[in-house]
Amino acid sequence: MKPTPRPLGATDEKIAEWELKLKNQGPPGMSFGPRYEAMAREAFYAGCWLRERLMERDVDPLLRRKSCASLGQISHGRDPWLVARIMLDDFEKATYYEPGLELGDALLRGELSAHFGPGGEGRSKHEMMELLEIGSLQELLDRYGVKTPAELKAKLETEIAKITSAMP
Repeated sequence: MKPTPRPLGATDEKIAEWELKLKNQGPPGMSFGPRYEAMAREAFYAGCWLRERLMERDVDPLLRRKSCASLGQISHGRDPWLVARIMLDDFEKATYYEPGLELGDALLRGELSAHFGPGGEGRSKHEMMELLEIGSLQELLDRYGVKTPAELKAKLETEIAKITSAMP
C-alpha cells in the first residue's frame, strides 16, 4: 500500500518545527526501537498537523490533546496521515475518539478497521514484540522498571496521561 502524501500544511519547515518539538517535549527515555521509530515519528507529525487544524477551529485544548493521543493509538499499523484526515473529517461530523484502553480494545478487536483500514489488530504477540524489538515480557518489564504486567499497565497509563497533558 502506497503511503498517503503529507498534506500541504505539512511543509519541510513545519516538519522541522515538529521535530524540534518532539526532541524538546517528547517522552523522555521511551524508545520504540529503530524499526518502529520512523512510524512513531510520522504519527507524531500527523498528530501535530491535526492539532493545528483543530486549533484553527477553536477546539477546546483538552479535546485537541485527546484527539492527538487517539490518533497515535489508531495509527498503529496504519498510515498516520490517512488516519489524521479521517479523524478531521469525523470531527466535522461531531465524531470523537477517547484515547485509552477501551479504544485499544476496539482496535485489537478490529472494530474500527472498516473505517480506518486494517492496522495493528490481528497481529500475533510475537509479531508485535518483534515490531517493538522486545525479546521477552521480562525484557519489557525490565525496560520500564516494573515487576508485573499489572505494574507495566499502570506505568504505561501514567506515561500516556503525562504525554497527553503536556500537549498544548
